[in-house]
Amino acid sequence: DSQGTPDTDDQALSLTITPTTLTITTTSVPNGQINVAYSQTLAATGGTTPYTWSIVTGSLPAGLSLGSSTGTISGTPTTAGTSNFTARVTDNVSATDTQALSIVIPPDLSVTTSSLPGGTVGTAYSQTVVASGGVTPYSWSLNAGALPAGLSLSSGGVISGTPTAYGTSNF
Repeated sequence: DSQGTPDTDDQALSLTITPTTLTITTTSVPNGQINVAYSQTLAATGGTTPYTWSIVTGSLPAGLSLGSSTGTISGTPTTAGTSNFTARVTDNVSATDTQALSIVIPPDLSVTTSSLPGGTVGTAYSQTVVASGGVTPYSWSLNAGALPAGLSLSSGGVISGTPTAYGTSNF
């Protein structure tokens, strides 16, 4: 104290600092593709590490699993569909948080147009090619071969123009 004489006292004290609230910060995960490797790590903040991750309702797409210590959804999706699930994170002092999520695995992309009607030289032509599966919007281009002279394929899948020569074109 300030009395000029050495007067002191000791007292054992404790102070508890509580962690911030445990919160899953991942609010959505990207779509996947059939037979293409997938990896997405879920994130959380707060609480006391280490975290443990689990699925409490629903399920992941076939071929994917959740790493309990990493929060990483990984694997190779094997079937198409939408998987809705709820992820839970648990911290080191048993605090928890959950987040509803979904992963879409679209069907494989397939061109469904199997034939096109013929055209006539000098007469306007317009036909749309069609696909299914994959993720829209689609972007179309020629992979091989060539269209008849005077016709073109738009990125939207429309073959149009006015044919200028007769014959068969394969593409």
